[in-house]
Amino acid sequence: YKRNKIIESDKIDSFFTRDDQINKRFIVSDNKYEVMGTKSIRMSDVLGSNDTRCITVPVASNIFKAAGGGQNFVHGGSSPQEILIPVVQVKTIRGYRESQNVKISLISMLPKTTSLLINLDFVQQEAISDVIKPTTYKISFIDESGETISNEEIHLANSKEKESAKRIFKLRFNLKNQKYRRDKKYYLVATDTATGMEAFRHEVIIDIAFADDFGFDI
Repeated sequence: YKRNKIIESDKIDSFFTRDDQINKRFIVSDNKYEVMGTKSIRMSDVLGSNDTRCITVPVASNIFKAAGGGQNFVHGGSSPQEILIPVVQVKTIRGYRESQNVKISLISMLPKTTSLLINLDFVQQEAISDVIKPTTYKISFIDESGETISNEEIHLANSKEKESAKRIFKLRFNLKNQKYRRDKKYYLVATDTATGMEAFRHEVIIDIAFADDFGFDI
């Protein structure tokens, strides 16, 4: 059913005769009409019979200009769009994006640290949407052998804020109270907890010649 009123341009002008069986969505006639916007089919071709009559139907959602009500009802006639179920395959080319997990980035400068206590700023790169999905990250410091040397922060990136400044978040890390060597490699690593994939890895120099016991043992 169409709620909007049928406009004149959606109606096909009368071309049929009084002897035809007339419906707003089909015409049965002894004549095979060749009219723009319609298609005529011999009943004998469809039924395999000797019936020489033809059925003429609109090829779109238009109707024949005929007296009577029911103009707004789409179904109930014999036009192909009413007796066939369309299967539509949509291909989106321009602007197509697959859904993906939201990413985070470190925005603080961290080439070197001289403290066991480290406060860092991060940003969620995009706002959550239909194609950008919330993601949980595990963030910590590790040494070159992969051993964790700080607390592990678990952060759920699920902000829908459009302004990037409102998607900034802060995390605090406590390095283990131990000896650190400048010739060894240390890293800040963020890992997607669902996939186990690294989101980023930043090398950092830990320049602490002597770490006394300040109560930060982990």
